[in-house]
Amino acid sequence: MQRGRCFRELKRYNSALDDFQMVVELDPKNEDVWGSLGAVYASLGENDKAIEAYETILRSLAAIDRDKQVAEVRAKKWFNYWNIGLAHERAGRFQQAIKFFELAKAHGMVREWCDDKIRECRAKMR
Repeated sequence: MQRGRCFRELKRYNSALDDFQMVVELDPKNEDVWGSLGAVYASLGENDKAIEAYETILRSLAAIDRDKQVAEVRAKKWFNYWNIGLAHERAGRFQQAIKFFELAKAHGMVREWCDDKIRECRAKMR
């Protein structure tokens, strides 16, 4: 995992991807590696694969008992909703992006940032 992060920092995305995929095979429930995979896919412009990685984390978080949700789970949700919104925006799917920016805002993301992204997406749809 650490080597993959180093590759990512060095912008050696394909090497980072190889390392993160190996970690996923060994530990498919590792949320950190799925987040790292999403970031690498986004850097490579593979927005749909980035979305899949972030959605894997959200499915994992949904499995947590609702009564036991803590601030950390809430933060992971808005962070992944935000990243999915960014990936949809980069792919030109502005309506989908708006949906995920709204979800990020509802789960605790900074309201002003979400509102700014929503306005940007609406302007791009015109």
